[in-house]
Amino acid sequence: MSPICASRPPTKKALLIAIHYANCREYGVTRLTAPRRDAYNLKIRLMEKGYKQKDIVFMYDKAKDPRLRPTRDNILRQIDLFVEGAQEGDKFVFYYGGHGVQVVSRRMSEEDQMDEALLTLDNYGEPVDDNDEPLDPEMDYHDKPIYRQRLRGIIIDNELKKRLVKRLPTGSTLLAIFDACHSATMLDLPHYDCNSVWFPWCTKFYGYGRSQLIPITRRYAMAQNSTEVPRKARRVVRRRLTTINTNLDNMQSMTLNSATSPSDTRQNSVDSGFFDLGLSDIGFQRCSSPISERPCNGFDCKIPVKNTGATVISIAASSDAGITYDGINEKDKITVTMTSTLLDIIDQKQRITWGQLISELGFRIFEYNKPRQVSWTDNKVALMKIKKERKRGRVYSGPIPEDTPVNLQVPQLGSMHKLNLNDLFSF
Repeated sequence: MSPICASRPPTKKALLIAIHYANCREYGVTRLTAPRRDAYNLKIRLMEKGYKQKDIVFMYDKAKDPRLRPTRDNILRQIDLFVEGAQEGDKFVFYYGGHGVQVVSRRMSEEDQMDEALLTLDNYGEPVDDNDEPLDPEMDYHDKPIYRQRLRGIIIDNELKKRLVKRLPTGSTLLAIFDACHSATMLDLPHYDCNSVWFPWCTKFYGYGRSQLIPITRRYAMAQNSTEVPRKARRVVRRRLTTINTNLDNMQSMTLNSATSPSDTRQNSVDSGFFDLGLSDIGFQRCSSPISERPCNGFDCKIPVKNTGATVISIAASSDAGITYDGINEKDKITVTMTSTLLDIIDQKQRITWGQLISELGFRIFEYNKPRQVSWTDNKVALMKIKKERKRGRVYSGPIPEDTPVNLQVPQLGSMHKLNLNDLFSF
């Protein structure tokens, strides 16, 4: 770094990406209506906070400058320019409003064996095969050229982290906002679970918090079927409501101990209250070793504290398994998104902590999306009764409520370093 470059004062920069996909209908990609509006409103807020217009890059579908249209190559080029010459004290805001998708991951660090990705403007449809199953980027697909084209229309979280996060120097700050499906770990940051905020509608199993529902990837983990993940546990990447099979009819016939023998590692489940409920049918990971691959699991964060590296915080509209909704404000008859809700909270509460922000964000999103999300109370009560009956050695024979979706939209907070949720939010 040259002395001239090193002596400049800290700067504030923003890269805002909004994709509507208006010309992607022939590939089955749903058109979005709010990203450009949300990105523009965010730009106004940033300028009020001291960001200069010349330091804010705004990418959208019909930008006059072809270099600012959010194709894959353009986005990667703008990210490189965005972090180029970054110094200690610099502040960065990265925003993405668009579709989030998933592809198969072969890395053991991904708890659901799926990589998250951004769907760019120059896509050939979402990265799924003819059966609507996620594609594997490491496969050749020589007999399916359309599959290779679909994989070229995404930016996987590994590449995003390499270009956006790893190039930032110690002392710089990045706030990344992802208003997209499957976006919680879009930057693959070390801390997610320890930043969790509890929401009551996220647990349908009495006495178990949301983090209990997160499958923990462990060494030598394998699915029930050694060749593929059970279909009912697959995450469908389209922007629509999907569910994991939690049919209680299937649970009635399950015994308390699903293991056939101690030596059968494919049938033995983790010794926890969650699996004692008989939920091994859901298709979460089975383990032959209790050694966790995830040092931050929400209860005992074992990641050592480091004073090096940039301060990176991400706000995501949903979990990796979840999808996002565009709600409706009945009073104003306008589309409500995670971004618009976030900006409303910031406008109304000038001083708010990270924990309060995510909590308020989650409750407001839930209120707007109530018509689309089924009540969870009946399932919670029924499953509590099932647990009691099994402890007594009996089979539950009471009323069985209908299936309810478990992929509710819940905002997520990630960070490079362990975050104090009592610290004040700021751009």
